[in-house]
Amino acid sequence: MPPKFIVGVIPIDIYRRELVFSCGQDHIKLAKLYNKVFPGSELTIATLQDGGFSVSDITKNMLLWIKHRPRNPKTYSVLAHESTHAAIEILTRAGIKLVDESDEAYAYLVQHIMREALYITNRCR
Repeated sequence: MPPKFIVGVIPIDIYRRELVFSCGQDHIKLAKLYNKVFPGSELTIATLQDGGFSVSDITKNMLLWIKHRPRNPKTYSVLAHESTHAAIEILTRAGIKLVDESDEAYAYLVQHIMREALYITNRCR
């Protein structure tokens, strides 16, 4: 039986960030766990958006959470959606605005985040 809670860290080395990826755990409990692992982060999660969310804290860390393991078009699309939000936040903090000249950086980062998130979920089968 697959685990009910999956968590892993996706390094974003080029931008000196870490993205904590998780799926399956209650998002309120996850926020408490995240704040314990990253002291001083003060992460708060106010609302749940369509099965997932990505948020950043006051440090250089971020959290991407999806309610369900990617298994079908809907859950893959939620991962793509939240990966895009994470990429936007990471690149915005790095001072890279989304314009025609930077769209490949955004596309590559979304691809990296999705690939690593899928590796994490596949290792937990």
